[in-house]
Amino acid sequence: MIQDSSCYNGIDPRQVTNMLIELNQIAETTDKQAIVAINEYQLDVSRRDIIETFFDGDFGIKLDEEDKLLKMNF
Repeated sequence: MIQDSSCYNGIDPRQVTNMLIELNQIAETTDKQAIVAINEYQLDVSRRDIIETFFDGDFGIKLDEEDKLLKMNF
């Protein structure tokens, strides 16, 4: 499953965070990969534990203005 961050525009960050938790569980139980592009501000800030898991170096790639995907501006 591949999803872009624009899928989450206008959705309550709590729902987005819970959806990612569910998506992670589905990926683990089916031994599949989920690729999700998301902005940190789209997640529930009260769930720092989940955010830190999602943005862990082993779990995902964290990009910012200085560290771009494929070193390209889109």
